[in-house]
Amino acid sequence: MYLSKKKGNSSMIELKAAHELDVFKKLVRMRARIIWPLSVFLVLALAGNLYLMSAGSNIGGRLVSENGVITIALAYSLGLIFLGASAAVFYVWWANKYLDPLMEKVCAEISKLGEGA
Repeated sequence: MYLSKKKGNSSMIELKAAHELDVFKKLVRMRARIIWPLSVFLVLALAGNLYLMSAGSNIGGRLVSENGVITIALAYSLGLIFLGASAAVFYVWWANKYLDPLMEKVCAEISKLGEGA
């Protein structure tokens, strides 16, 4: 059995048991499917910002309009702030909708294992 009857060691054994549950593996796979593409997208967007701020200064330093004071790099940076916040809001919504029900199943499975010990 996965769990021992010792109170001091049971939480660590329950944690090891959770890694072996199919529903936990599904939760990890689902999370990875959204986290990695989202992370790569944001890192590439940040790399573009760094390029505009440094090496591409002749591009990033151009004004958005002829009589304006906002540069392309500044407009891109402001858009990037909005993009990052939007990505965070999207991930929270997605996690609440798809990961929370799976996490409840994981907790229920661990409770069943704990009762069976």
